Amino acid sequence: MPNVPTAIELATTEADRALLRFYAVKFNMARPLVAPPDVPAERVAALRAAFDAVMRDPQYLDEARRIGLEVNPLGGEGIAKLIRQVQATPQDVVERLRDLLASAQAR
Repeated sequence: MPNVPTAIELATTEADRALLRFYAVKFNMARPLVAPPDVPAERVAALRAAFDAVMRDPQYLDEARRIGLEVNPLGGEGIAKLIRQVQATPQDVVERLRDLLASAQAR
């Protein structure tokens, strides 16, 4: 729905927008694939290229459509960008979200 504002757009303070952006990250990377931090760069590049090739493979895409699987990959750099965004989130935003979620569960 193109003319419906998002919660982030409706937030009235930057603190609220930061909290909503942090919370929304999980909706942008539903099933990320990760590797340990010490994997050599050339191996990471090969894994990313292989993943990207699968995401463009017509046979894979046909099968995904057949079983109702949505294919909307971010790719390695897209996931890395989201992880950097999460890591850069100020601790007070993390704690505020944690408190809000805990109080919602307590109800």
